[in-house]
Amino acid sequence: MATNITSATDSDFSVNSMRECEAYVKVTGTWGGTSLAVKVRNGNDEWETYPEEGTQTENFARFYTIGDEAGIRLTTTGGSGIDLWAQVSAGIDK
Repeated sequence: MATNITSATDSDFSVNSMRECEAYVKVTGTWGGTSLAVKVRNGNDEWETYPEEGTQTENFARFYTIGDEAGIRLTTTGGSGIDLWAQVSAGIDK
């Protein structure tokens, strides 16, 4: 799954297979001063920023663990001239 992010927004990646797995997230492009939070659900159907390397301000690629509530959310805040390409691959068994 992939998306282009051009403003401060939430980008959700959620399919049923995205539970109890590792998700590979890669984001590159023009950051324009934005901050990006990688969020997963906390067990109460609420999104919370991943506790380790959950906030990014430059190109990155890493794995995040998803629990029993499916999905991952990328939340961008602030900045201008944002032009990011986000790719998420998930469903890799733990």
